[in-house]
Formats: sequence, structure tokens, C-alpha cells
Amino acid sequence: MEEYIKIRTEWLESDTKRDKDLKVPEDVECRYDVYYGAGGQIAGGGNNIPDEEKKWNLLDIYTPKARSSSPLPVIVSIHGGGYVYGTKEIYRFYGMSLALRGFAFVNFNYRLAPENKFPSALEDTCKVMKWLADNGPGLGLDIDNVFVVGDSAGAHYASLYLAAYSNSDYASLCGIEPEKRLMIRACALNCGVYDPLILRREDGLDDLTAYLFSEENWKDMAAEYLQTHRFLNKDYPPVFLMSGTNDFLLHQLEPMKDHLNKSGIECVSKIYGEEDPEKAYHVFHVDMNNVFQKECNDDETAFFKAHLV
Repeated sequence: MEEYIKIRTEWLESDTKRDKDLKVPEDVECRYDVYYGAGGQIAGGGNNIPDEEKKWNLLDIYTPKARSSSPLPVIVSIHGGGYVYGTKEIYRFYGMSLALRGFAFVNFNYRLAPENKFPSALEDTCKVMKWLADNGPGLGLDIDNVFVVGDSAGAHYASLYLAAYSNSDYASLCGIEPEKRLMIRACALNCGVYDPLILRREDGLDDLTAYLFSEENWKDMAAEYLQTHRFLNKDYPPVFLMSGTNDFLLHQLEPMKDHLNKSGIECVSKIYGEEDPEKAYHVFHVDMNNVFQKECNDDETAFFKAHLV
């Protein structure tokens, strides 16, 4: 069996078990399955939408029901899943919990590897951002106060999208056009990969990176496109950088922190779980039953609120 098929099966079982007793909070308003491709239709609302786009180019928006008339700041989330797994559904309760902290939370699907190669996920992220710029103001969303979160492979994609957003040379290298009508004020990079060339073989993620490219020399391609630090500059948004004591990607945090500091980028970093190290596992913050998730998500949304304009 291909490793990515095994991952999709086993990780879905784990995530389903994690969330099985959770319910949609009564004080959250949800828009489901908004099509963010060309035209921005509701999924199924147009017969001319390609089947693949109906499946992958969908987003949800979660907002607090109790809100003022002022536009809501927006968090755009890029889900994790080792580049080969994941949908917005496994992030819905996490997203709703952040919405209740005073944000609109945009939660989207993107095309997965190996069926879709790099930079497909970044192309889809650009589509989401364009959709938000076109439609956000009419929905009461503040496109002058946008924040980005991502975890694991999603943190990697988030770090690369923000590199393209702040560095036109990298955007040109990838052939993407980040949406500049949005003002991205800060980001949170959680339990992430930032340099796949220093992944440890026991992580099991070095081979997953190969799924992003068709070429056999995928490590050369990774060196050209996927090392976030090579594309940092002073225009990169402020970063909340997080990991846990039992996160198998913890070794990625310090090098990324050093690169951010050397590039003059505001960075707050925190490692959670000293009180109970075993429970600060990989992407613990999306598990609503985890003892450390509230502290982490409170810290990150406070960081965002400190950067509102």
C-alpha cells in the first residue's frame, strides 16, 4: 500500500475519534461549502464547475453570532496533513473555538499531493485570498485585518504563502499571485515544517515531501522551492511560532526562529507542555480535549489582537 493511502485512512480514523463527542457551539454562525473558485458560487450552484473544483475548492466561514456592526478581523487557516491528507471538516471545531474569540475563521480545502503537485496548494490559497478580497467586505469581514494560521504541513504552506506575499521574487518563482488587497497583519505557525531538508528520517515526513514533485530529484526541487528561510525579508508579517514538548517536529522551531530574527522579523516563540510533556503532542492545539489547547489558542489570538490596525 502506498504510504499516503495508509496515512489518509489512519489519520482520518484518529481525527474522527478525537472529535466524536464535539458539537457545533450554539453561539457560532456557520457558512458551509462556499465555492471559492471562479465566480465564488455555493457548491453545486452551477453546473459548469469542474468536479475536482467542487470537491476541493470549498471553504467554510465561522463567525460569532454575538457581534457588533463593525467588520470582523479574519483568520485564514491552512490545514495540516503531511501534504497528502486533510479537509476543512477536521478543523471545524478548532476554527469555531477561534471564531468565539472575536474573529471570522475561514477554513478551506485545497488540492492534495500526490495527485496534485507543488504549487497546487499555494495556488488554491491564492484563490481563497482573492475570494476573501472580493466577497469579505459584503459579509462584514475586515480585509484590512487578516491573519493566517497553519500547522504541520499547513504551517509550511502558510510560511511559503507569506513568503510569496512579502517577496515578489518568490511569488514569481512559484508562478503565483498573492492577493495584495488583503492586509495580512500577523500569522501563527504551529508545529510546522519550515525546512524539509533538515527533517529527520524517523519523522517519516521526508518521503512525503517527495509527493510534491514529479521529478526523481525531488530533494533538489525542495531546496529550490520549500526552504522558507531562503525567501524571508523585512516585509514578512509578525510571527507567533509554536511547538510542543512532545512534538516530533519540535526540532524545526529553533532554526526557523533564528532565521526570522536574523531577517528582522518580529517573532514570539513558545513551546508548550513543560507541566505535562506527553500531552503537548504534535498539533495538540486543534484537539479541543487537550489540556494545553486553550492556553495556546488564547495566546495566539491575543497576539493577533495586538496587531489589529
